[in-house]
Amino acid sequence: MRAKGLGRRLATVSGLLLGLAVAASSGAQGMYYKEIAKDGRIYVFNDAKRADAFEKSGEMGTGLTRVGAGPNGETVVGDSEKALQLFFFKHNISEVVEEPKPPKAIVSYKDGQLTADFDKASVTFMNRLQLRYTHQIPDGSVQLPGTAAKGDSKGSFRIRRYEPQFQGWLFSRDLTFKLEFAFQDLQNNVVAGGAINDAYFTYDLTKGKKAFRVQMGQFKVPFGRQELTTSFALQFVDRSIAAGEYERGRDQGLQVDGVLLNNTIEYRAGAFNGNARGQTLNDNDKLQYDARLMWQPLGAVGYSEADFESKGKPLFALAGQYEVSDFSNSVAVTATSPLPKVTACPCVNGGALKRNTFGVDAVFKYEGIFLYGVYYDRKIDPQADGTPNFKSNGYNVEAGYLIGGPVKGKFELVFRYSAFDPTNKIAGNDRSEIGGGVNWFYNKHFAKIQADFRQLENKSAKTKDKEFRIQTQLYF
Repeated sequence: MRAKGLGRRLATVSGLLLGLAVAASSGAQGMYYKEIAKDGRIYVFNDAKRADAFEKSGEMGTGLTRVGAGPNGETVVGDSEKALQLFFFKHNISEVVEEPKPPKAIVSYKDGQLTADFDKASVTFMNRLQLRYTHQIPDGSVQLPGTAAKGDSKGSFRIRRYEPQFQGWLFSRDLTFKLEFAFQDLQNNVVAGGAINDAYFTYDLTKGKKAFRVQMGQFKVPFGRQELTTSFALQFVDRSIAAGEYERGRDQGLQVDGVLLNNTIEYRAGAFNGNARGQTLNDNDKLQYDARLMWQPLGAVGYSEADFESKGKPLFALAGQYEVSDFSNSVAVTATSPLPKVTACPCVNGGALKRNTFGVDAVFKYEGIFLYGVYYDRKIDPQADGTPNFKSNGYNVEAGYLIGGPVKGKFELVFRYSAFDPTNKIAGNDRSEIGGGVNWFYNKHFAKIQADFRQLENKSAKTKDKEFRIQTQLYF
């Protein structure tokens, strides 16, 4: 009998310890416990807020019900598994209440993207690798480093990009994020603006309608279709020389954006430091402002080159954009504090200037045809040294044809002509690029091989350089 009594006491102590562990485990509200008898039922709580709400309203909301499980056959309703466990322990009732099963992650893999979906989050991870070979054929008056004589060509292999990224949503589908790293920037122990491409949060204030979103962090400023098109989705190996001259790329700041009128209007506007990505401080007391407005009357065109989207109906978009940057009082140009690139700027310091840039672009996609054109107009005021204002304009046109169309197409032929005038104050200094190429898509842009050949002319230096590039890209 003593042994049986001791066994019961040990069981009671074990049960108490179990109850303490249960109450302290994930999701429990400490050791809070309360019973409320009402209408022949017993309501038990492990959450003080829910108990208070029940006493005020008489409504339990969601709960767990055990019919006839009370000491006198009452129905017991608990606000959680923990509450029921504590109730049965208190009343020494042998009733099994299983712990709630932890949420399971649903893991999927598609197009090189690994996605884990949870109850209150979703994370997609991917790697992007671009490997490139470039064969340079310089003008007969130019000698490349490492060659024996002027006009000698040379080839080079390069890791053009290795960029792992994480993106998804947290707590709510309205709160999204993106992290993208640029490990190619760490080659040769040189950090070009840091190894972070993107790091930002976006919150949709319209609860999934995407009519008004706020974005903050480091990302691409809303200027330039080709810059806003990820390098993953370009039809040439890289962007045009005009895009490189006028489109600034990433910066740190705040942006609002959205789509309106059944996705026919897209707008973006933001304020940024104005001194490129990877900087810890603004370089002066002024900000850069960018805005872009796009009209796509036939449906969403998106930001990708080559036509994988039209599928039986034409797609068209027309956009206008504006950027203003005031670099007065900026610090001197250094490797860690870059100022705006202005080719052949006739300024004493090359940086203390105010710049206004307008742009307009259009894109068309249909049955494998891709057409794109952009025009830039830039006005520069070199405020520091009294040099008169000057203008710079440029443009880029591209065309591509995906043989077999958006669904079955594997091969694409592409053409580009791009040019810009660095300053209208200097005659005969235009730069131009003309080239063509062929792409083979194993899985659209996710796995492809690209090859192009182009000529780069510098009228000021009176040179015509040529180069052949071949690049493979893989998402994994």
